[in-house]
Amino acid sequence: MQKIKSRNLNSSLLLTFVFCLAFIFNCNSDIEKLIEEDMEKREGSPEIVTIDGKFLSAKAFREALIADRKTFEHKFNPATPEEVEQYLSNYIEESILLQRALADVDFNSNEAKDYMARSVRKAAISYWLDKKSGALNLVENSDKIQVDNDILEKFKQSKSNASKLKSVTMDELQREAKIIKLNKLMEAATIKKRLIAGKAKRDAKVQIVPKEVYSSVTR
Repeated sequence: MQKIKSRNLNSSLLLTFVFCLAFIFNCNSDIEKLIEEDMEKREGSPEIVTIDGKFLSAKAFREALIADRKTFEHKFNPATPEEVEQYLSNYIEESILLQRALADVDFNSNEAKDYMARSVRKAAISYWLDKKSGALNLVENSDKIQVDNDILEKFKQSKSNASKLKSVTMDELQREAKIIKLNKLMEAATIKKRLIAGKAKRDAKVQIVPKEVYSSVTR
């Protein structure tokens, strides 16, 4: 197996949402069990890599890659070989570190819950804004989005180098136009998220107690 380069991992928001559900529905939920179940879902064959004798499923990896790209990165085009290698490197590193963490700490302890609460709060806000703005619905239904043929024809005509289009099929044009449409819709959803957050802050009645702002904070 190719040696894994040392990289700072982006926190897995999918896993954070698992934590979030545990906090919201039952503060006494077995978070450790939820993490273990998430790890077990990664196993299977045909394997894409073997770690300490455990086979990580190629299918599970591909599903995680696609879900992460769509949901959190808003990328709808196929991953390049370089991106796949980067995702796999991160996926392997994440699997190794999570496995070690499960063996080393108690994720159901109050200390662990307090530590993870910050990530949970941020994930809860991100989920709400994605849900409210329609970004999450776009992700979930991205495969159903199509571009009308008349728009496709205009898109084809707008191409500057017509000679290159002789071998391009309408299906290929559809895929390219669909990604452009999705990106535009996602840009609109991002603007809507800012408006939703702004309205929420404007509507909230906030009163700050000045004398407490700079007072000494002790446990």
